[in-house]
Amino acid sequence: MKKLPVFALLCCLPCFLFAQAEEDTPPGPKRKAYETVKSLKGGVLVVCLPSNHKKIKAFSALLDNPQVAENEKKRIRQQLETTLSEGRSDNLTAIAAFRQEYRFSDVYFAYDTAVIQLRNGATSGFFLSDALEVNTSTTLEGKFWMLLRIGYTDATQSSGAEAFILSDSNLNELQPPFPAAIRLDNLGYLINKTLAPEIAARKRMTKAAKKLQERLSDFYRGE
Repeated sequence: MKKLPVFALLCCLPCFLFAQAEEDTPPGPKRKAYETVKSLKGGVLVVCLPSNHKKIKAFSALLDNPQVAENEKKRIRQQLETTLSEGRSDNLTAIAAFRQEYRFSDVYFAYDTAVIQLRNGATSGFFLSDALEVNTSTTLEGKFWMLLRIGYTDATQSSGAEAFILSDSNLNELQPPFPAAIRLDNLGYLINKTLAPEIAARKRMTKAAKKLQERLSDFYRGE
């Protein structure tokens, strides 16, 4: 009769060891992706808006160059003004699209030049208001955040598609099974650009922001 407790203990030991092994096993890719989405739900999505910094800098350098003829500078000034005007319009359109369609987390906006500051650990001083003015009171201090930029799904290939690309706070692009990059509807944009140019950019950006909201929500609920 005294052997029974020992026998019972031996029978339970494999279950205990299996449970312990499960606890010690690092979470798989799907679980890690879910935990990231869960953290984003209570955190901030930082949307990087195109600044056209390099293009503007190149135009400015030509305007400051005394060897460039005045007729040529006149053409360059027009190009610079167009770049600034169109860039501002597109960025205001992007902000409006996110405000309309994206509700999964808080969202901050910054120019893509702020990536350097983010990489260096800065948490404030470069975020933008909805009117594209710097808002010094907005901060990431103590908050989980992720980055969204507009880029190409494969920058090394000419076939890469323009898309919303998500990165973690270390600026590493997130990999599957995390929700994939959201491709922009460039075909629809080109059609609308011809038939209804006044709504083309807004429709493309609104559609992409809505799809991002749906993808993140579906993944969050699907765990």
